[in-house]
Amino acid sequence: MYETERCEFTRNYSELAGLQKERTLTYLVAAQAGGVIFSLRREDRMKVCRESCFIPQISFARARDIAILMMENGVSETVWKEMLEELGIRYTMLESSQNQLEQTA
Repeated sequence: MYETERCEFTRNYSELAGLQKERTLTYLVAAQAGGVIFSLRREDRMKVCRESCFIPQISFARARDIAILMMENGVSETVWKEMLEELGIRYTMLESSQNQLEQTA
């Protein structure tokens, strides 16, 4: 059985009335032949959204460091791809998903 290098870093945001909504951002990196899969997952009370890309010819360690940088600086789901581009990283988008969460009473 082949074991893949993986890591994830999570940042939680609190509900602050009128300022920000509660949510969780998770930055995920998984080694893949020829590069890494880099994903950002956003979860709030209503839904879970995830976007993933393939970054060719990058080491797992470098991608992990970028994920840590994004997490520590609170890079949001609206600008994470722009940050990759600013760092000179080429990527190919793989998936985008959005799932509604069931309301519990």
